[in-house]
Amino acid sequence: MNILLLIFYLLFPPVAAQGFVTERPSQWGADVSTSLVDRATAERFVMPGTGTMEISEIGLYFKCSAVTLDYFKFGIFTDDAVNTCPDVIVANSLTAEQSTSDNTMQPHYVTYGTKPELTGGTVYWLAIIHKGVTLNFSRENDTNTNGYGLVCSTGITYDTGFPTATQWETHTDNNEKTSFWAVYASTEASTAKRLLLLGAGK
Repeated sequence: MNILLLIFYLLFPPVAAQGFVTERPSQWGADVSTSLVDRATAERFVMPGTGTMEISEIGLYFKCSAVTLDYFKFGIFTDDAVNTCPDVIVANSLTAEQSTSDNTMQPHYVTYGTKPELTGGTVYWLAIIHKGVTLNFSRENDTNTNGYGLVCSTGITYDTGFPTATQWETHTDNNEKTSFWAVYASTEASTAKRLLLLGAGK
């Protein structure tokens, strides 16, 4: 390894994490899972902390299985604890359509303009729906103990949008520990930062 690169990694080690994080993580695991077209995939996480949290970014490490254009959207869902699946989408969390044909593992993410607000200590699901080509998600393993993964494909297509609460109930558990992430900060911290910036501008 180049000595300068080694020094860089020692000073700024990659962030290996998933779920709700305070900064964008590095690739999560060397293994991959397969996602066919017109499927919604979701994984369950608990929002850390207490109080109201703002989400500034949502993403997933993946690659196209071929150099073919794929279209995708992200969303965050509340939890259906009875059926262990997503319930309803969180306000402002549905992203605009994105596209890629990159067949190398990359971070694909969207930065929110109007930030969704979540509650600390609460369970949510990070989700993606796509069409165009089979995707390979970066994953650590397929025996997920920290979260809970599932796939929904019955009665839905990308063009009809994410599953409804009822449609999510018909799903296949996959238990995969994939590289979904969402960057969060408390609303109190965000307010304090804005006040500091305003003070610096005087």
